[in-house]
Amino acid sequence: MADQRAPRKPSLTERVCLRLIALYPPAFRKEYAEHIQQLVRDRVRYDQPGRRPGTIFWLALAVDLFRSALLERLEQFMTPSTVARYGGPLGMIGGLLWIIGWSIAGAGVTDNTEGIGLFALAAITGSLLTIATDPTLPGERLRVSSMLLSVLGVVLLVGGMLTGLWWLMVGGMFCGVAATLLVGLSMLLAAWLPPVYAWGLIVASLMIVVSNTENWQIWLTVPFGVAWVAAGYALWSRSTIRMTLAP
Repeated sequence: MADQRAPRKPSLTERVCLRLIALYPPAFRKEYAEHIQQLVRDRVRYDQPGRRPGTIFWLALAVDLFRSALLERLEQFMTPSTVARYGGPLGMIGGLLWIIGWSIAGAGVTDNTEGIGLFALAAITGSLLTIATDPTLPGERLRVSSMLLSVLGVVLLVGGMLTGLWWLMVGGMFCGVAATLLVGLSMLLAAWLPPVYAWGLIVASLMIVVSNTENWQIWLTVPFGVAWVAAGYALWSRSTIRMTLAP
């Protein structure tokens, strides 16, 4: 006798995860949507045999889909010419603004440097996004984490400026610093740039952890900007060469 059991209906959480496929670029969805749907069903069937998937399982699956979709979206626009045109110059601009803002604060001219800090972090975030989406840079987890942290940093900084909550502004700054640290580590592990630039980003990021805006240690924030100016120039030079040599 043929099996007359009705096909299993997907749960609400499973349907929500499947909706995340809409985040992928249209061309990618057209070619791979059915394959991704089947992968989701297979993970439900085989990763959680004999029991209902829990919250941690669904959260991990949603993060995987979101991360993959984000990379597909961003890598669609990240060509050598895009990196050369925007990534390096944004890093240099962000680094210069960072140096100016913290030098003004260190000299005691004014403490109201949040606006300069916002523009500096926004420019650095743009550079981080172009670096992190370069497919020649290994370490997907580090790259995606740096992208999300850098965007979160700008959001927190804007929120802090609008609400006047100092801890939001500090959180925004440290998100940008943490994102820089992750990209520096990725560069170092992959030998993506000469080690001096990667070490510069790493060491400068760590120096900010022990900085203090109430005394001379405020100057420990300045090397972070210097490191970004140097790394931005190296990125621009490297990407320009790649763009020239590209077929």
